[in-house]
Amino acid sequence: MLHFRSLQVLETEPALGQQPYTAQTPKAFQVNVVLVSDHGMAWTGQGKVRELDVVPCLEESQVEKVVEYGGYINVQPRAGHAMEVMESLRRCPTVGENVNVFLKKDVPEPLHYKAHRLILEIVVIAKEGYMIRPPQTAYSVPESAGSYEGNHGLDNTNGRNPDMRAVLYAVGPYFAPGVRAGVVEQVDVYNLLCRSVQLQCHANNGTLAHVEAFFRPGVPLQSNAISRGGIPLAALMAIVSALLLL
Repeated sequence: MLHFRSLQVLETEPALGQQPYTAQTPKAFQVNVVLVSDHGMAWTGQGKVRELDVVPCLEESQVEKVVEYGGYINVQPRAGHAMEVMESLRRCPTVGENVNVFLKKDVPEPLHYKAHRLILEIVVIAKEGYMIRPPQTAYSVPESAGSYEGNHGLDNTNGRNPDMRAVLYAVGPYFAPGVRAGVVEQVDVYNLLCRSVQLQCHANNGTLAHVEAFFRPGVPLQSNAISRGGIPLAALMAIVSALLLL
Protein backbone atom coordinates (compact mmCIF):
# COMPACT_ATOMS: atom_id res chain seq x y z
CA MET A 1 0.00 0.00 0.00
CA LEU A 2 1.29 3.45 -0.89
CA HIS A 3 1.90 5.84 1.98
CA PHE A 4 -0.23 9.00 1.92
CA ARG A 5 2.84 11.15 1.24
CA SER A 6 3.79 8.87 -1.67
CA LEU A 7 0.38 9.51 -3.18
CA GLN A 8 0.92 13.24 -2.76
CA VAL A 9 4.21 12.99 -4.65
CA LEU A 10 2.53 11.07 -7.48
CA GLU A 11 -0.14 13.76 -7.75
CA THR A 12 2.35 16.63 -7.59
CA GLU A 13 4.97 15.42 -10.08
CA PRO A 14 2.82 15.90 -13.24
CA ALA A 15 2.07 19.50 -12.22
CA LEU A 16 5.76 20.22 -11.70
CA GLY A 17 6.53 18.86 -15.15
CA GLN A 18 4.35 21.37 -17.00
CA GLN A 19 5.80 23.84 -19.52
CA PRO A 20 7.53 26.89 -18.00
CA TYR A 21 5.69 30.16 -17.60
CA THR A 22 5.66 32.49 -20.61
CA ALA A 23 4.09 35.83 -21.50
CA GLN A 24 1.18 33.86 -22.98
CA THR A 25 0.39 32.03 -19.74
CA PRO A 26 -3.11 33.06 -18.52
CA LYS A 27 -2.98 35.60 -15.70
CA ALA A 28 -4.80 33.28 -13.29
CA PHE A 29 -1.98 30.73 -13.60
CA GLN A 30 0.95 33.13 -13.36
CA VAL A 31 2.04 31.91 -9.95
CA ASN A 32 5.53 31.87 -8.49
CA VAL A 33 6.38 28.35 -7.36
CA VAL A 34 9.43 27.40 -5.30
CA LEU A 35 10.39 23.75 -4.88
CA VAL A 36 12.92 23.10 -2.11
CA SER A 37 14.10 20.07 -0.14
CA ASP A 38 15.23 20.21 3.47
CA HIS A 39 18.30 18.08 2.75
CA GLY A 40 19.97 15.96 0.10
CA MET A 41 20.03 12.19 -0.17
CA ALA A 42 22.99 9.86 -0.65
CA TRP A 43 22.74 6.45 -2.29
CA THR A 44 23.67 3.83 0.31
CA GLY A 45 22.52 0.61 -1.35
CA GLN A 46 24.45 -2.30 -2.91
CA GLY A 47 27.56 -1.94 -0.78
CA LYS A 48 27.95 1.78 -1.45
CA VAL A 49 28.67 2.35 2.26
CA ARG A 50 29.66 0.12 5.15
CA GLU A 51 27.52 -0.13 8.27
CA LEU A 52 29.04 0.29 11.70
CA ASP A 53 27.61 -1.40 14.80
CA VAL A 54 28.31 0.73 17.88
CA VAL A 55 26.46 -1.48 20.36
CA PRO A 56 29.54 -3.61 21.24
CA CYS A 57 31.40 -0.34 21.91
CA LEU A 58 29.05 0.80 24.68
CA GLU A 59 28.77 -0.39 28.27
CA GLU A 60 25.11 -0.40 29.28
CA SER A 61 25.88 0.71 32.83
CA GLN A 62 27.54 3.87 31.44
CA VAL A 63 24.88 4.87 28.90
CA GLU A 64 21.49 6.41 29.54
CA LYS A 65 20.24 6.91 25.98
CA VAL A 66 21.22 6.63 22.29
CA VAL A 67 19.22 8.33 19.52
CA GLU A 68 19.51 8.69 15.75
CA TYR A 69 21.36 6.50 13.25
CA GLY A 70 22.85 6.74 9.78
CA GLY A 71 25.34 9.57 9.42
CA TYR A 72 25.49 10.28 13.14
CA ILE A 73 24.17 9.31 16.57
CA ASN A 74 23.69 11.13 19.88
CA VAL A 75 24.72 9.44 23.12
CA GLN A 76 23.68 10.54 26.60
CA PRO A 77 26.14 9.03 29.11
CA ARG A 78 25.22 8.47 32.72
CA ALA A 79 26.52 11.11 35.10
CA GLY A 80 30.29 11.01 35.39
CA HIS A 81 30.85 8.59 32.50
CA ALA A 82 31.18 10.92 29.49
CA MET A 83 34.92 10.49 29.00
CA GLU A 84 34.74 6.71 29.46
CA VAL A 85 32.02 6.42 26.82
CA MET A 86 33.96 8.58 24.39
CA GLU A 87 37.13 6.53 24.84
CA SER A 88 35.19 3.29 24.39
CA LEU A 89 33.86 4.54 21.05
CA ARG A 90 37.24 5.81 19.87
CA ARG A 91 39.04 2.56 20.73
CA CYS A 92 36.31 0.20 19.53
CA PRO A 93 37.58 -2.20 16.81
CA THR A 94 36.25 -1.46 13.28
CA VAL A 95 34.30 1.53 14.63
CA GLY A 96 36.73 3.95 16.26
CA GLU A 97 38.81 4.64 13.15
CA ASN A 98 35.69 5.27 11.05
CA VAL A 99 33.90 7.81 13.23
CA ASN A 100 34.60 11.15 14.86
CA VAL A 101 33.51 11.44 18.49
CA PHE A 102 32.82 14.84 20.06
CA LEU A 103 31.42 16.31 23.21
CA LYS A 104 28.43 18.43 22.21
CA LYS A 105 30.31 21.64 23.01
CA ASP A 106 33.22 20.60 20.75
CA VAL A 107 31.27 19.77 17.58
CA PRO A 108 32.91 21.74 14.71
CA GLU A 109 31.20 25.08 14.07
CA PRO A 110 30.56 24.45 10.32
CA LEU A 111 28.15 21.64 11.27
CA HIS A 112 25.88 24.04 13.21
CA TYR A 113 25.07 21.19 15.57
CA LYS A 114 25.95 22.11 19.13
CA ALA A 115 23.50 24.67 20.51
CA HIS A 116 20.12 22.94 20.53
CA ARG A 117 18.77 21.63 23.83
CA LEU A 118 17.80 18.26 22.28
CA ILE A 119 21.35 17.42 21.18
CA LEU A 120 22.80 14.94 23.66
CA GLU A 121 26.16 15.20 25.41
CA ILE A 122 28.16 13.06 22.94
CA VAL A 123 27.88 13.29 19.15
CA VAL A 124 29.30 10.49 16.98
CA ILE A 125 29.68 11.29 13.26
CA ALA A 126 30.45 8.61 10.68
CA LYS A 127 33.31 9.29 8.28
CA GLU A 128 32.72 9.32 4.52
CA GLY A 129 31.78 5.88 3.20
CA TYR A 130 30.26 4.70 6.49
CA MET A 131 26.86 4.68 8.18
CA ILE A 132 25.92 3.84 11.77
CA ARG A 133 23.46 0.97 12.12
CA PRO A 134 20.33 1.69 14.21
CA PRO A 135 21.27 0.56 17.74
CA GLN A 136 18.92 -2.12 19.05
CA THR A 137 19.28 -1.92 22.83
CA ALA A 138 17.22 -1.31 25.94
CA TYR A 139 18.66 2.23 26.17
CA SER A 140 18.22 3.28 22.52
CA VAL A 141 15.19 4.96 20.97
CA PRO A 142 13.57 2.32 18.71
CA GLU A 143 14.47 2.75 15.04
CA SER A 144 13.71 0.62 12.01
CA ALA A 145 16.53 -1.84 11.36
CA GLY A 146 15.56 -2.34 7.73
CA SER A 147 17.79 -1.85 4.70
CA TYR A 148 17.77 1.57 3.05
CA GLU A 149 18.82 2.52 -0.48
CA GLY A 150 19.38 6.13 0.57
CA ASN A 151 20.05 8.19 3.65
CA HIS A 152 21.00 11.67 4.80
CA GLY A 153 22.57 13.42 7.77
CA LEU A 154 26.12 12.88 6.49
CA ASP A 155 28.98 15.29 7.14
CA ASN A 156 28.98 17.75 4.22
CA THR A 157 31.79 20.04 5.39
CA ASN A 158 34.95 20.65 3.35
CA GLY A 159 33.43 19.19 0.19
CA ARG A 160 32.47 15.85 1.76
CA ASN A 161 29.33 14.03 0.64
CA PRO A 162 28.14 16.49 -2.04
CA ASP A 163 24.90 14.51 -2.32
CA MET A 164 23.84 16.24 0.89
CA ARG A 165 23.17 19.42 -1.07
CA ALA A 166 19.47 20.21 -1.18
CA VAL A 167 17.30 20.89 -4.24
CA LEU A 168 16.04 24.40 -5.02
CA TYR A 169 13.99 25.21 -8.12
CA ALA A 170 11.98 28.37 -8.75
CA VAL A 171 9.63 29.09 -11.66
CA GLY A 172 7.05 31.78 -12.34
CA PRO A 173 6.59 35.34 -13.58
CA TYR A 174 9.06 36.79 -11.05
CA PHE A 175 11.87 34.34 -11.75
CA ALA A 176 14.45 34.65 -14.53
CA PRO A 177 14.48 31.53 -16.73
CA GLY A 178 17.60 29.42 -17.07
CA VAL A 179 19.46 30.94 -14.12
CA ARG A 180 21.81 28.72 -12.13
CA ALA A 181 22.55 30.28 -8.75
CA GLY A 182 25.77 29.92 -6.81
CA VAL A 183 25.87 28.79 -3.20
CA VAL A 184 22.49 29.20 -1.51
CA GLU A 185 22.13 28.25 2.15
CA GLN A 186 18.90 26.89 3.60
CA VAL A 187 18.55 30.08 5.63
CA ASP A 188 18.48 32.08 2.37
CA VAL A 189 15.26 30.41 1.17
CA TYR A 190 13.14 32.53 3.53
CA ASN A 191 14.33 35.69 1.78
CA LEU A 192 13.54 34.20 -1.62
CA LEU A 193 10.01 33.27 -0.51
CA CYS A 194 9.35 36.69 1.02
CA ARG A 195 10.32 38.48 -2.16
CA SER A 196 8.39 36.07 -4.38
CA VAL A 197 5.16 37.05 -2.58
CA GLN A 198 6.30 40.66 -1.98
CA LEU A 199 6.39 40.43 1.79
CA GLN A 200 8.86 42.27 3.98
CA CYS A 201 11.11 39.71 5.70
CA HIS A 202 11.62 39.73 9.43
CA ALA A 203 15.20 39.73 10.69
CA ASN A 204 16.80 36.40 9.81
CA ASN A 205 20.14 34.64 9.29
CA GLY A 206 19.83 34.49 5.50
CA THR A 207 21.24 36.86 2.89
CA LEU A 208 19.00 38.31 0.18
CA ALA A 209 21.99 38.87 -2.11
CA HIS A 210 22.46 35.09 -2.36
CA VAL A 211 19.11 34.72 -4.15
CA GLU A 212 18.96 37.97 -6.16
CA ALA A 213 20.03 36.15 -9.33
CA PHE A 214 16.78 34.17 -9.32
CA PHE A 215 14.63 37.23 -10.00
CA ARG A 216 13.89 39.04 -13.24
CA PRO A 217 15.11 42.65 -13.42
CA GLY A 218 12.61 45.10 -11.97
CA VAL A 219 10.85 42.72 -9.59
CA PRO A 220 9.87 44.88 -6.57
CA LEU A 221 10.94 44.06 -3.05
CA GLN A 222 7.52 44.90 -1.62
CA SER A 223 4.26 45.72 -3.37
CA ASN A 224 1.88 48.56 -2.51
CA ALA A 225 -0.83 45.99 -1.93
CA ILE A 226 1.18 44.40 0.85
CA SER A 227 2.02 47.72 2.49
CA ARG A 228 -1.70 48.57 2.59
CA GLY A 229 -2.44 45.26 4.30
CA GLY A 230 -3.86 43.39 1.31
CA ILE A 231 -2.40 40.22 -0.20
CA PRO A 232 -2.42 39.83 -4.00
CA LEU A 233 -4.12 36.79 -5.51
CA ALA A 234 -0.79 35.54 -6.86
CA ALA A 235 0.68 35.62 -3.36
CA LEU A 236 -2.20 33.64 -1.91
CA MET A 237 -1.97 31.08 -4.71
CA ALA A 238 1.77 30.69 -4.16
CA ILE A 239 1.25 30.10 -0.44
CA VAL A 240 -1.48 27.53 -1.11
CA SER A 241 0.73 25.79 -3.69
CA ALA A 242 3.56 25.56 -1.18
CA LEU A 243 1.26 24.08 1.47
CA LEU A 244 0.00 21.45 -0.97
CA LEU A 245 3.56 20.28 -1.51
CA LEU A 246 4.09 19.59 2.21
